[in-house]
Amino acid sequence: MKNKSFIAILLSGTALFWGLIFFRLRLLQDLPWWYWGYRDTPLVSPAYLVISFVICGVALASVFAYPNRRIINIALLIVAGYSLQMSFGLAEGRGLEPFRDRILRSGELDCVRLTISQRDMLDMAQKYDEHIKQELWEHDYIRTKPPGTVLFFMMVERATSWLTGASTDEARLENLVSVSVFLFPFLAMLTIIPLYLLARFFLPADFALLPSALFISCPGIILISMDIDQFLFPLVGLIALWLGGLSTAADRVSVALLCGVTLFIALYVSFSLIPLLLLCPLLAGIIWLSRERAENSLKRFGVILGAGMIGFIAALLVFRVELQYDMFARYAAAIAAHVDIKAWMPGVQNVIAFGFVNNVEFACGLGVALTIIFLDQLITTTLASGRGGGDAAGYLAAAVAAVLLGLVIFGKVKGETARLWLFLVPVFALVGAARLVKRFPSSPRIIVLLVFILQIITAVELKRFQDLWRPLI
Repeated sequence: MKNKSFIAILLSGTALFWGLIFFRLRLLQDLPWWYWGYRDTPLVSPAYLVISFVICGVALASVFAYPNRRIINIALLIVAGYSLQMSFGLAEGRGLEPFRDRILRSGELDCVRLTISQRDMLDMAQKYDEHIKQELWEHDYIRTKPPGTVLFFMMVERATSWLTGASTDEARLENLVSVSVFLFPFLAMLTIIPLYLLARFFLPADFALLPSALFISCPGIILISMDIDQFLFPLVGLIALWLGGLSTAADRVSVALLCGVTLFIALYVSFSLIPLLLLCPLLAGIIWLSRERAENSLKRFGVILGAGMIGFIAALLVFRVELQYDMFARYAAAIAAHVDIKAWMPGVQNVIAFGFVNNVEFACGLGVALTIIFLDQLITTTLASGRGGGDAAGYLAAAVAAVLLGLVIFGKVKGETARLWLFLVPVFALVGAARLVKRFPSSPRIIVLLVFILQIITAVELKRFQDLWRPLI
């Protein structure tokens, strides 16, 4: 496909989606189990958006003009992404209430309630199932989680209470919510650091921050703020992926061991990150094959993979002995609760129907522009592989597609994937940036800027008419 045709598809596809949202057409909402309805959210204080756009302009100008100033540029992108999240909430004209609502009127309220009611973190880690059975929870959210989700909230609450000296439950709750409003959007942007490090394996150093520019402009990342799927899971998941890539790029068994431990910790935080068990070795293999190796390289790669498995198993055993944590029993209970909540019925017809809905919804949260770029890379890789070609970024796209297929078949999900699959967004941004660099070798930064603008406009439209937000209470 010629570049002019590609840009035409990029612009027209995005414009069609804008029209769909602007005129509130129910083409998507009429799909079975579509999660996000239209929700009128007037932007009464647009000045906040203008300020954040100026900050983004400064950050992108620095990234484009001075690519060697990597630490400064990473800091600028973190500030830019943080300002985008904050400005989209402040634009409602309700101060910090939109951020507070996303904790106090969502499924995460169960985690907050349990955090405030318990003071012993070790006891919580060792007797998690006992604690969650003691009460009837508002949203059943907590029954689908491993202990790490609640323990994260407890760590934040303990730190804030220690700093402020809060002792009453009311003061502890207020501290937790007040600090989280500013902390969680910042944590979400720390994903930029491992994303940059991972991008170094796929892109020249001067272009390694382009994926981060695409990442911070993703509508789902901007709008689904304050949700643990947005601010923690992508960060933890990407650290594990980077360690997996580093273990093969540097041929380091010790890094592979650490990667295995990190993967276990990721699953201790959320079972949503189980797909990393497939994506991480695939990514490591892609990086391994992209470098020249000796004849015994396959054997050595097996050693690296084995070290990763040993690290995972060692962490599992330590948690089993020291914290009495049975990952398999907790997963069985969590997936049973998930199936009950989602009313999932097995069968090929459901897998196909909801597989379509889930991928379309995820694409809307990812952004139409980035979705089109990813599909372009995937199609190009498929055609090139038939001729014996392909590159590392293309094979990474294929690996992500395999993960999505696995999620369709085994995920037992009915909608809400714009939130649930956010941990994959950084990898999509990486694939997208690599594709733009290869397709437009003489002007990749200009095209990245175009995509950034398209994505931001999409986020504004979604904020105004949908918001990717559905309060539960």
